[in-house]
Amino acid sequence: MPHAESSDDVLDYEALYADYQAGLLNRLRGFGPAAGQLELWVPDEDVTTSLGNMIDAVASTGRSSIAIRIAGPMRAQLDPRRLEDVAGAFGTVSLREGPSGWLLVVRDLHEPKDGLTASSGVVVAPPARTVTRRGGAWRREGSPASDGVGEVDTTMYAESLRCLPDLARYRQPRPAGSCDSRAVMVEASLQGTRLWLEVDSATHRIVRAGYDGEASEGRAGILAVLCGNVAGIPIQEASDHGIARVELILRGDRDRRPVSGVVLAEFLDPDFGLAQDLLREARRKYGLAADLSDSQNDYEHAPCDAWLALSDEQRRARITAVFDGFCRDRSMLPATLSFVGLQSSVRVVASLTGLGASGRSRVATAVERRLKDELEPRLELYFEELRDKNALRRLAIITTERGQP
Repeated sequence: MPHAESSDDVLDYEALYADYQAGLLNRLRGFGPAAGQLELWVPDEDVTTSLGNMIDAVASTGRSSIAIRIAGPMRAQLDPRRLEDVAGAFGTVSLREGPSGWLLVVRDLHEPKDGLTASSGVVVAPPARTVTRRGGAWRREGSPASDGVGEVDTTMYAESLRCLPDLARYRQPRPAGSCDSRAVMVEASLQGTRLWLEVDSATHRIVRAGYDGEASEGRAGILAVLCGNVAGIPIQEASDHGIARVELILRGDRDRRPVSGVVLAEFLDPDFGLAQDLLREARRKYGLAADLSDSQNDYEHAPCDAWLALSDEQRRARITAVFDGFCRDRSMLPATLSFVGLQSSVRVVASLTGLGASGRSRVATAVERRLKDELEPRLELYFEELRDKNALRRLAIITTERGQP
């Protein structure tokens, strides 16, 4: 009989799911230190699917076991037999029901093999994942380049680096000091390569950055692009998303993806991974030097100066032109998509008529991409709230909400 799990080790599924839903409005990312192993978890409305995703997320961190308690309203939605099959693809399953709900324990965690179930309690270790690589690229051993198995194409990065000018200016030794009393100098070294950052201790923003030491052409290019793009942003933002920014800059065409699925730059190529490790180590050292333990990150890029310099009428005209061009290219009536307003310079409110839910979703994704590509990367698209056109029904809803008979 498996030993009992301590209450401290058991994840409360209902609380984590509620925390995730609240975080969609209140936090930009992360579950916090209490559930750091769930960084890659993607919840689902279907409880069994959501639990499978949770187990997958924990397995990807290298942990050997997971214990989850399912209580409250979620308890009634659980299909025990199906959950045993789903969880069994990841390890040895124990599922039992008690007064406080279901307790699911999965041990000997591993990446699932397609089609593998563990309803019999027998676990078969999955084969090694294989990736076909082009352009001499490889990924870190035991780490996924994406959420699936397939070909990794990194030739696009080398092509971009050859076209970028003046990358050598960021290759310089760490300065002896700074005339600014608020400046904190930190550095990190790995595999003979050193990254240094000068950070304003009052704002925690990076003032300047550079690197030196051993670096191949590809590594030097990645570090140079990184140093050129972290100046002016908080060091926490650089640690969280600096390498993702570099990958997107070097990729150029968003539709040309190095892998299918989610792109994790640090696992695509060892030079991306090294740069990520250098950033995180620099962030750790800065936290000690500046007494900054808070890792909360609510940073958002400001729109470019050219967009902010436009008048409201100019922005409206440009957005409307994008809408008209989209409708023309898709053979849609111009009245199908129309401009309603612009909030805080980046929130585009539009009206979309004549399409079902699935059609609205596809159009929303395509239109927002076009707005970002043609006008301003920070633009976000929101559709106008649909209201019931029947005045009597609207009045009845308002009356009911106010608690009147």
